[in-house]
Amino acid sequence: MVNNLIILPIILPMAAGILTTLLRGQLTLQRLVGVSSICATAFFMMLLLAGLPLDGSPFFSMMGDWPAPFGIAIVVDSMSGVLLTVASIVALACYIHSFNTLDRRLEQGWFHPLFHFLLMGVNLSFLTGDLFNLFVAFEVMLMASYALLCTGATKLQLSHAYKYVMLNLIGSTIFVLGAGLLYGMVGTLNFADLARIVAESGAGGEPLPTGFKALAILFLLVFSLKAAVFPLWFWLPDTYPTVPTCITGLFA
Repeated sequence: MVNNLIILPIILPMAAGILTTLLRGQLTLQRLVGVSSICATAFFMMLLLAGLPLDGSPFFSMMGDWPAPFGIAIVVDSMSGVLLTVASIVALACYIHSFNTLDRRLEQGWFHPLFHFLLMGVNLSFLTGDLFNLFVAFEVMLMASYALLCTGATKLQLSHAYKYVMLNLIGSTIFVLGAGLLYGMVGTLNFADLARIVAESGAGGEPLPTGFKALAILFLLVFSLKAAVFPLWFWLPDTYPTVPTCITGLFA
């Protein structure tokens, strides 16, 4: 079912990031804008979840009215809706926690805009309907996380942030190369199209292209590295203890 309002969980944190940049240094207004944006996102997602069709079909919106699989698809189903709602609630808890735990000097810096731009990347990751825009969402999220990881600019933070940045750059390079190879194999990066191709192959249709499963393992490697899944978790114990608790909670 078409619902163009589902773009709001991306627009709201982006607007909050811009507004808190313009209000930099005015903590009361920045906090008010931030809390309002996150609460509005959580409330909107709850409404969307309650309004999802009972037959399990998702809400979707095609950016620029381009048809799938050529256009950018934004999709909300029950799973992504729940993930977005939970992410908003966790983000709100971490955000409010920062008011009393984050050093005022650091909070007056770029903490507020970066927090919301990171949320924008997270929300886009859950809403995107194709693999390339998942890559874009990851990069938006990661660019904000690189700066948040250096909050305070201590020597220890910078040394461990370097490791975090390098590992994610390697992961992102593999990700975009894998996306290019996948598009060359099947001619689409749309999740619905990819699911259809795999389902038809499993039902006895045309077999999957040579190397398709190897690419799937490659993507598993990329996501495991970014999520610090064992045994690719070696960067996390060094990195997380160097940043304030509210930021660590958000990352986790």
